[in-house]
Amino acid sequence: MDMVAEPFRLSQALHAALSPWGVVSDELLRELEPLFEARQYSGGQFLAMPGKAFDRVLVVARGVLRFFILDEEGREWNKGFAAEGRLTGPLAETHMSWPDPYGMQAIEDSVVFEAPAATFSALAAGNAVLDGMVKRYVGALLRMKADRLTGFQRLDATGRYRDFLERYPELAGRLPQYHIASYLGISEVSLSRLRRKVAGNLS
Repeated sequence: MDMVAEPFRLSQALHAALSPWGVVSDELLRELEPLFEARQYSGGQFLAMPGKAFDRVLVVARGVLRFFILDEEGREWNKGFAAEGRLTGPLAETHMSWPDPYGMQAIEDSVVFEAPAATFSALAAGNAVLDGMVKRYVGALLRMKADRLTGFQRLDATGRYRDFLERYPELAGRLPQYHIASYLGISEVSLSRLRRKVAGNLS
């Protein structure tokens, strides 16, 4: 079955993505919906590569995306994930003309609604409600990035794993273990030990 034909709607996806940041009215949805088109990606397919400009705002309707960077030796390190109901992309105008440091890949077969970032930004600039939502969302992302950096400085691997479980509880059983290990900055063997340790403490 074509994933785009499955029973979910753009309005529902937009509401899920925006409602944490403000009241989503029917009028706002009517303004936003014409901007977005559905795209489907197979598991493993790349949406963007590090260092390349990315000019689309995304709402994940189904599946999981990962964000990653490449180190100087070409190794990938995961920096975050986006599952159903998540808004992502270059939402701040100051980032639209710069290459994005992150690559993006679908981990599962995914359906994503996409809009041109410049068009989305222009609508936000003329809509105080949407503009406020975007600013609150971007502020939350900045805080999350700061918390993650602090976690690497102050937490051991067990603490980082517990933080992952709190941040992405719905993904712990969906993500391949090597992707979780990459996010934590440890090996898969170390992750297996951590999982046993944490599971033992919870039992």
